[in-house]
Amino acid sequence: LIVLAFVLWPAVAVVRTAWTTSQPPGLARLGFGDYPYPVRTPDAPLTQARALVDGLEDDAIVFTTWDTLYADIFAAHVIEGRSGIAFHETLPQDGLTGLADSTLAYIETVWQARPVYFTERPGPDILLRYRLEQVDGLYKIVAKRTP
Repeated sequence: LIVLAFVLWPAVAVVRTAWTTSQPPGLARLGFGDYPYPVRTPDAPLTQARALVDGLEDDAIVFTTWDTLYADIFAAHVIEGRSGIAFHETLPQDGLTGLADSTLAYIETVWQARPVYFTERPGPDILLRYRLEQVDGLYKIVAKRTP
């Protein structure tokens, strides 16, 4: 028991600090803050997602970031029962910028029939093709640009 206590004693301080700060050891030192989840405000993602969903049409298509995607889908589909709202991650491949050709083709086929929103200002691949309007902090496609 003495040997075991001697071996484990240095870990007690680390565990106590992590327990007090409600964070895994070393996370704050790495500069991630609330990554991957806001421990001090655990309701924030769901509150933000519900605010987003409340302002959308039932058949909307929303392109958003990876870190809010799950909360947005949960708020729309599970809590509010609005499964007609489609959510997509804007940039699903790490290290690649811009939308995939298949995503651009998808948007081209649906934008006139369904409202298409972006939670962040889209890049030139969308801005050069479509005219957007800001609606409640979102970017909505409202018309196609003519060459």
